[in-house]
Amino acid sequence: GRTEGALRLVGALWRFWWAGAKGDGVDIVRMALRGRGGTADHRARAMVAGALAAASRLDFPAAVDLAGQAVAEADGPGARAFAHCWLGWALAIVCHPDTGIHLEQAATLAAEVGDVRTVADARNAEAYVAMRAGEPVDALAIAREVLALTATTGNQITRCHALTTAA
Repeated sequence: GRTEGALRLVGALWRFWWAGAKGDGVDIVRMALRGRGGTADHRARAMVAGALAAASRLDFPAAVDLAGQAVAEADGPGARAFAHCWLGWALAIVCHPDTGIHLEQAATLAAEVGDVRTVADARNAEAYVAMRAGEPVDALAIAREVLALTATTGNQITRCHALTTAA
């Protein structure tokens, strides 16, 4: 019903909540999540949208919390890959030691279901982590892989981020 539709909508707009909606994104997502029902995967995707909305407001503790809830909620491999990817990104921003575990899980699950976009996003985060760790050679190699992946997906946001890592 209504809850499922709301969850699907906020989950589908995940990049918008991160890149475009600086104000009410977290509140809108939380409102959708308060509804009863909805599939576990749609709830997880909505939680990722909330995590990205929180990150856009520089509220990284909330981003980590919502992305962690998404990992716990996700049922199918595609939703699990997506949730692990964005939990990995949130953890990377705060330099958490578990970052790599989630990014590797995301890339593996996404590859298994043929989700090239999530593979690219997870690998892009790995390039970011490598660069922050002072490993520019590794970061550049991963960024080149991300550029090849995004050439097939048309994902310009991830492509631009990989280009800045490679520069």
